[in-house]
Amino acid sequence: MNCLVYKINNSLYAVDAGTVVGVENSLALNSFPGQPAFVAGLADIRGIMTPVVSVHRYFGLPARRDGVALVIGNGTSNIAFLTDGVEAIREIDFGETSEAPLIIRAFAGCVRNMTLVDGKPVIFMDLISIIPEDQKEELDSFMKMVEKPKEEEKTGEEDDGEAKPEDPEDGEDQ
Repeated sequence: MNCLVYKINNSLYAVDAGTVVGVENSLALNSFPGQPAFVAGLADIRGIMTPVVSVHRYFGLPARRDGVALVIGNGTSNIAFLTDGVEAIREIDFGETSEAPLIIRAFAGCVRNMTLVDGKPVIFMDLISIIPEDQKEELDSFMKMVEKPKEEEKTGEEDDGEAKPEDPEDGEDQ
């Protein structure tokens, strides 16, 4: 399987490259009132407002607002994860991996397997599972709140239920 190997605090991690829709080297992060604590901010990534999750906060490290973001998703509904950098894309045979030790799996529920790449341990991580289930709803609600003004921009103004005056150029003489 093709895996993207990335760094967090000098440790190596891997994610299935097929789940990565992009890698962003610099993002302009915007913070908003009410954003979940694990979100570093929002970024406009290729025209899509995308929540940017601080992987550092998950590991109890000092939060960062910079780094390399791995964009995970399906292209229209994405989440970006801040990392310290991307090492490489590597072909890794899951038959040559081993289950991560219990203490690592217990600490980090997103950890699956581990292996050695060039003699260095690499931990496979399911980035989406970094977000606790109860906070996924919070993130969804937050994103709907952020996206609503954008939808209103596309349609003009918010529909208040009142009839709009007709355009005098609709065929009737005034």
